[in-house]
Amino acid sequence: MNVGIVIVFICIVISGAVSSATCPCDTTTARTTLSLFYLSTGGESSWSTKWNTTLPLCEWFGVSCNNVTLGISLNLDGNNLRGPLPDSLQFLTNIEVLSLTHNSLSGTLPSSYGAWRSLANFEVAFNSLSGTLPAEYGAWGSGLRVFNVGNNQLNGTLPTTFSAWAGLTGFFCGSNVLSGTFPRAFYNWTSFTTLDISQNAFNGSLPLGDDAVHQSSGILWPKLASFRGQ
Repeated sequence: MNVGIVIVFICIVISGAVSSATCPCDTTTARTTLSLFYLSTGGESSWSTKWNTTLPLCEWFGVSCNNVTLGISLNLDGNNLRGPLPDSLQFLTNIEVLSLTHNSLSGTLPSSYGAWRSLANFEVAFNSLSGTLPAEYGAWGSGLRVFNVGNNQLNGTLPTTFSAWAGLTGFFCGSNVLSGTFPRAFYNWTSFTTLDISQNAFNGSLPLGDDAVHQSSGILWPKLASFRGQ
């Protein structure tokens, strides 16, 4: 992509920004970062519903702002996004929800996204993403609620750093080529209700099945209501 075109495009977007009074998340950083994301994932050429960047940020399709926390949610499921996830999205540090399922995204998951500290939902299922799960994502901490990377082409093992997600309610990594064992460090996921690790290449026993005391007493994952492991 021509760098000059990108710079001109961003300048136009920023110059067209309206007062943040109507959308408190409408900052120069947010506009610049999301404009780069738009260009990197097909934007004008492939998105089913495109962005009108002359509007306030909160009126861009799939973008919403939490007026209390000033966090941004990006919901672009099934919108024909293409190409790799750009590293530049790491600068959207107030992102709370990233939902990009059922698109045509490819490449690897950027480890730089580990810089986010307000993320609650990370959902990129049903794409063509490959490579390993970044250990850096463990830094999202106890605020993460949903992690969904199912139906991609991800490989490698589950990072033990994910044990920091103490507030997790749903973990979905089914239909990939992940391997190794399910870390016992995930015992402290005591809040989550749904686990799907099916159709991978895991070996060994799950903590759920190899600790009869925890399993029978309900101490381990006491709220678990749905499990897929085959």
